[in-house]
Amino acid sequence: MLRPTFSFNHTQATASETWTINHGMHCKPSVAVQVLFEGELQTIIPHSITYPDDMTAVVGFTMPFSGTARLF
Repeated sequence: MLRPTFSFNHTQATASETWTINHGMHCKPSVAVQVLFEGELQTIIPHSITYPDDMTAVVGFTMPFSGTARLF
């Protein structure tokens, strides 16, 4: 039996409107996002979060961002 991972940190170095995150957590986790905006990391609510499967989250924005995501 696979033991679930309880959190995953993702860094999106290249600005993009879509972040595809392969988290390997075997679930559909909550996602907290911080984006680089005007030189500072700011917490925002993404435009969309979808889960093509239990190992992947796709986070969508209305404009390209770089930053970080914490999945838990």
